[in-house]
Amino acid sequence: MFTYPVLIAARYALWAFELLLLVRVIASWVRVSPYDRRWGPVVSLAERVTDPLLEPIRRVLDPYQRGTRIDFSPMVLWMILELAFRLLTNMFRGLAR
Repeated sequence: MFTYPVLIAARYALWAFELLLLVRVIASWVRVSPYDRRWGPVVSLAERVTDPLLEPIRRVLDPYQRGTRIDFSPMVLWMILELAFRLLTNMFRGLAR
């Protein structure tokens, strides 16, 4: 599907980030302790990598999700990342014409 190495690298980077985002969401449901010997380092890495992008989204969404126990910021971030990748893909396809 992708012929440009930049797009291939971007897709793998996005996939890795989405995987860490999924780990973070599942860890919040299961309540994995950061001191757990097996999963603690993975959860800690996922939090360190995803926090810089999740925090601004949480600040924007905070007034709207105050009464809920669900954090919608990972879903919003996932949608933003997918949209950005699709725009990047379309931009490269436009350059190839």
